[in-house]
Formats: sequence, structure tokens, C-alpha cells
Amino acid sequence: MSRWSEFLSPYAYRLQYQPGKHMGHADALNRCPLPLMLSAPAPSVASGVFLIDNLELPLSASDIATSTASDPLLSHVLDAVCRGWMVDSRSPEFLPFLRRCTELSVLQGCLLWGSRVVVPPTLRQLVLRRLHEDHLGIVRMKALGRGYVWWPSMDADIAGWVQRCPPCQAVWPAPPSSPPRERETPSSPWSRLHADFFSPIDGRSFLLVVDALSKWVEVIHLRSVTSAATIHALECLFSTHSLPDTLVTDNGPQFTSVEFRLYLASLGIRHALVAPYHPTSNGMVERAVRSAKESLARLSPLPWPARLCTYLRAQHSTPYATTGKTPAEVLMGRRLRTTLDRLHPHFSPLSTSLESAPRAFRVGEEVYAQNYSGEPKSLEGLQAFSSLEELILDNNLLQSDLHLPSLPHLHTLMLNKNQITELEGLLDHLAEVAPSLEFLSLLGNSACPNELVCKDKDEGDYQRYR
Repeated sequence: MSRWSEFLSPYAYRLQYQPGKHMGHADALNRCPLPLMLSAPAPSVASGVFLIDNLELPLSASDIATSTASDPLLSHVLDAVCRGWMVDSRSPEFLPFLRRCTELSVLQGCLLWGSRVVVPPTLRQLVLRRLHEDHLGIVRMKALGRGYVWWPSMDADIAGWVQRCPPCQAVWPAPPSSPPRERETPSSPWSRLHADFFSPIDGRSFLLVVDALSKWVEVIHLRSVTSAATIHALECLFSTHSLPDTLVTDNGPQFTSVEFRLYLASLGIRHALVAPYHPTSNGMVERAVRSAKESLARLSPLPWPARLCTYLRAQHSTPYATTGKTPAEVLMGRRLRTTLDRLHPHFSPLSTSLESAPRAFRVGEEVYAQNYSGEPKSLEGLQAFSSLEELILDNNLLQSDLHLPSLPHLHTLMLNKNQITELEGLLDHLAEVAPSLEFLSLLGNSACPNELVCKDKDEGDYQRYR
């Protein structure tokens, strides 16, 4: 207290006692437990009498007979069975028994329908409780009750009893939902796409995209399930198959981010989101994910890249029951070639190459010749020649005095003995040669024939050939 008095000396205060039971933080002595533990009180005689009074004993035939005799309707039916049925007894309550008049009997004061006991109204609740003590369903409870008891509205009473049972309703399965509204079939392939993620396969995540019309499936491996990775995967996909009109996804954070929405808006793609916590709204991609997982699980001995390629190759080349065609036929307009195609005898792996049409020029058409001597690379043709003017052969030198406007310089070609013999035989059968000098390629000349022009020399030193 002296310490607190020194601390509070600048203030005017008053000390007041507060009981420990009113203090939020009691001292240590008040928090100590009591040394003496009180024992539980002994059960009183009244509680034992109450338990005995509320003990439910099983029903017996005497209880049924007593309640039947005291019930006005059943006592009347019991008398009719024993004395004979009267024609005037046709009240609505009496009709169910009248229809079964030939099957009713009496045994030890109990009314029986066949081998089943007719339960009076006062005991029906107790019988229902006995039938439902194991919390059976409606169908099984009816099957159990029909083997022992009967009363006119027994089926309806059993159904109402089960529907009012709290434990049964707590674990009751959800009622069957109505079939989801089917989306309209797109008019063209790759118009509406459905996308979703699935994982894991060897600890990896994948993006699955399926076309609504062709059922073409694309599965893309993602290193990270983010909006940026999803955009990159779709960008690669759109560069191959073009842009869709609509993309249907769930409400995952990758699809609802601002980055993803801005990306689709920049491409003019409509983004459709399904109902939250309702996967059947996007049932097409959910079914495709299930098929992909099952197929990849069956191919488990292979590494995951080989499994993925095998699944996609089979999916693209297998006909669908809804379309009657393969996804490749609907999307691309052609069947994909598989190993089964090689079984057909008409299969030919060699494709006929399309030869380019020969180049032709019209008289007077403006042409350009390639200039190999410098710039510019092409020069406009100034004069057309109908044939090669002359070739001059001197020993091993082949020269020409043909002058082309685009090639003003003259060149000399060295020929060996074999080439000279071939040239002599060729010139004997040559009537007219085009200015391109294409026949010089037969002599093993690697230079461009259009470059072969010769310097002017004395005509007396050479033997001319025409």
C-alpha cells in the first residue's frame, strides 16, 4: 500500500473495499480450489419411480384385444365378422373393412386381416414408433409393417412418420434436382468454348478447353495456376484455332480476376460465368475432365507427356455419338491419319507433289533480268532476241558474241575434251536455242548460263558454229 500511496500522492483518492466475488481479477487465495470435494447426490426414490413409470413395455395381443373392444368402429367390425355383415353398414370409415370382409377373422379378441393384426387407432402411434426404432426408410418400413400389422391408412401414416423424424431428416439426401437447361448448340465450330482446371497428375495442373460443337479437347500443362499463366495458355490456343465468340468458365479466381476480364474484353470474347457451387451448369467441361482423368489413369505406366499425347490423339480421331463424326472432321473438315489407316490396301504414304507451272512470257511483255554485277539487283529488259546468234569454239574456250543489255561484260568458259565432244554433238541437232542458254547446264557448267557472254575477237582465229 505504501508503494501505491507514493505513486498516487499527487492525486486525491479514496480507498474502498471490494469483495473478491465482485472483482474481475481475484487474488490468488480466492482462486484456490476448495480442499473438500462434494460427492454426487444419491438418486432419490422419486426418480426411480419415474423411470419405472415411463418404461415402455412391448405390446401384447391382450392390449390389442382390449383396445379393439373399446374402439367404436373396430368393435362394430368385430361384431360384423362374428355375426354376419349387414347391408346397411356402408359408412366411409366402414368401407375399407367391407371390401375385405371375406378375408377378416377374429382370434382371441383381435381382428385379423389374413395373418396381419388390425391395430386400433389408440395404439397406432406406438406401433409406428416400434417400426421406426431402427430409423428405416419409408419403403423398408412399409415392407416391415405389412408383414405384421394393418390399418386403413397405414402407408400414409408411415410416410408421414418418417418425414417428421428429425434424425432421418438431418441425414436425408438432397432431393433430385431438375435437369439443367441445355445451352443452344453453336452454329459453327470453335464458337463457344468451355474451360476448367484439373489436377493433380504427378503433381501437375492442367487447363482443359473443349469446343461445344466439335467436342475437340485441348489439354495444356500449367506451371502455375494463375491468371497470367491461363492467359498465356489461351493465347497459344487462339493463335492455332482462331478466337472464339464465347468462353464459359466457373467462378475460380483465375477467371474472375480483372486481368483475365480485360484480356477477353480486348479480344472481343464474351465471358460467361456459371452458377456458383453448381458444377452441372458447366457440365460439358466437367464430363471432359472426368474422361481425361480416367484415360490418363489407365495409361499410368507411361510418363505423363506420352500419356497426354496418346489421350489427345485418340480423342481427336474417335467419332462421338452426338455428332457421328470425329472432332477433327467437325473442326478441321478432315480425318486425322492414324495407324489404322495403314491397314487399308489403298493407303499410300507418298503424296503426289504439285509441280509449278512453267514460266511463260508474252511478246512485248515488260521483263526484268537479275543483275549479278552490282546494284541494282534487277534491270529492265531493253531488247528481245529470238535465238542465239552464234557460238565460237576455240580449243577449250567457249565464247559467244551475243550481247545482252543487262550483262555488258563478256566471260570465257574453259571446256575439257569430253565437254567439247558433247557440245559438238549437241550443236549438230540444235536448230534454235533460247537466249537463256539453258542447254549449257548439260555440259556440267555450274555458272548461270545467262552470264555467258564473250569478248569480241578476230573472226579469222575461230571456227564458227551456227
